[in-house]
Amino acid sequence: MKISVATLQSAISSVLNQMIKEGVTDIELKKDYYWSIPSEDKYDPYHQPQELTLGQMIEDWKEVCQVASGEHEAERYQINAICSILQYIASDDE
Repeated sequence: MKISVATLQSAISSVLNQMIKEGVTDIELKKDYYWSIPSEDKYDPYHQPQELTLGQMIEDWKEVCQVASGEHEAERYQINAICSILQYIASDDE
């Protein structure tokens, strides 16, 4: 399956723009550490992951800010930090 990067960008922008329209301008990250499953295990539904690692929201946010400000050059792997923030937002019950 192929997906369009432009469509993905448009969808993410639409969701974030809707949040802003609803008055959501800041999100408090109330939790810092989270479980992470290595990529080779995450996308293999036939085997239970044997290893979990810890990720840290504060480090992910720092990386997102550095890319947004131009302090760090944008690289594909940084999508991981963005994803952890987006997953938190999507699962936040408040």
